[in-house]
Amino acid sequence: MPVADIEQFLGEKATRVVGTDNSTLSICTADFSADASAKLQYAKPGAPGLPADVKTMLAIPRDMQSSGQQVTIKDFGDVGCYSAVLKLMGGQEYAATCGNPKGYIVLAVARTSAAVPMEAVNKLLAAAMSKL
Repeated sequence: MPVADIEQFLGEKATRVVGTDNSTLSICTADFSADASAKLQYAKPGAPGLPADVKTMLAIPRDMQSSGQQVTIKDFGDVGCYSAVLKLMGGQEYAATCGNPKGYIVLAVARTSAAVPMEAVNKLLAAAMSKL
């Protein structure tokens, strides 16, 4: 995970970074405060059950959008992104998620204080992909 890049984007240091690594999917989660977090998922290309293309990857956000949830979707070609306002007990969370199905890597950044731009998460994803 490009922790330093995310720290720079959020303007704060990570307080906790944890991860799991198994034969199918590796996940790393970083907490930056009670306000912000990031999650990176990586799977080997061609792993079963993963979306094969951006259109398929964005099917669930499109369904969320169709059901009236606040979801914005953008197709960057090889990368698909969506942002959503998630209702939580006692408030809401703004999240942006970008993924590249060809190398299957997905990065989500969320915070409670302000929207997370998809373009920024797309750039952070590119930084993560360059480190694989």
